Amino acid sequence: MFIIIKYILIKYLYLEIFGNFYKKRTVIKSLFFLYFLYFLYYFFLLHSIFFKKYF
Repeated sequence: MFIIIKYILIKYLYLEIFGNFYKKRTVIKSLFFLYFLYFLYYFFLLHSIFFKKYF
């Protein structure tokens, strides 16, 4: 399950950053979204032990 979440975050991050790369207004939004994805990634990484127990 952790691998699936990581794959979805990487795929959505790729579409978010490179899809809006040439739009100057959406670059800042993409950077904030990047920090949000890193927060979710490390949150699931730290709690991966609990996910291994229950899933």
